[in-house]
Amino acid sequence: MLDDDCEIAVFRINGKFYAFDNICPHNHTPKISEGFIKGDYVICPVHLYFFNINTGKSRFNVGGKLRIFETKVEDDFLFVNLPEKKLFNF
Repeated sequence: MLDDDCEIAVFRINGKFYAFDNICPHNHTPKISEGFIKGDYVICPVHLYFFNINTGKSRFNVGGKLRIFETKVEDDFLFVNLPEKKLFNF
């Protein structure tokens, strides 16, 4: 958890770190961290939605867009760029 508004999921893929919003944009549950990687996608374990690890876009343009965060490794520490506050579209 980064703060009260943001919970992240971090994956290490081929030596590179990727950070995503842990809340699935499709069903709003904190399960991305329990998902798995297949190719260029992180897959939500709840409804098996595929989200591109580089863009956050869903594979078939359904289920919303997963927020991704910039990461940096420095002196053996992983840094995640703190995102802006979430915006909701109603």
